[in-house]
Amino acid sequence: SQCLDEFRAHWTCLDNKNQEFGRCRDLEKPYNECLFKAFGWKKDIPFAPTDKPLIHERTPLG
Repeated sequence: SQCLDEFRAHWTCLDNKNQEFGRCRDLEKPYNECLFKAFGWKKDIPFAPTDKPLIHERTPLG
């Protein structure tokens, strides 16, 4: 199923690490990427300048 492996990996990490999101960011990123791709989502930041790249596109995490 779509993103099931990514979900399980992220959920298991959270379960094992006392629900501390910061300790599972490395597994959250592929899960989020899978969701955005599977559902055709696009990050839209209200009032962001249209003539410049969004900050998460200029300096992506990890």
